Amino acid sequence: MESAIDEDNAAGAPGIIKLPPEVNISASATVKVMLADALAAADSKVALDGGEVAAVDTSGLQLLTAFVRDAGHRGASVEWMNPSDVLRETACRIGLAGELKFSC
Repeated sequence: MESAIDEDNAAGAPGIIKLPPEVNISASATVKVMLADALAAADSKVALDGGEVAAVDTSGLQLLTAFVRDAGHRGASVEWMNPSDVLRETACRIGLAGELKFSC
């Protein structure tokens, strides 16, 4: 799986972390590294593009929730770009929408 982080551009837009189609237990190690690298490089904003997420499980949502919390503790905000219906609906169904800053 390739890392999908776009570096900040000259206009100061945040880097974008493009989540893979599967954010589940089998992909969690790779996604965790991707998120950790992005957070280490972030100044004040991190953008997550969840548009291609077609499968997500509880472990994937827990990983994303921990990332959002960790970013907040480090003073960085997380912005969602195009979260897929699967991602949003699964988070709503298991009660993590608020933690992930989704509305149901």
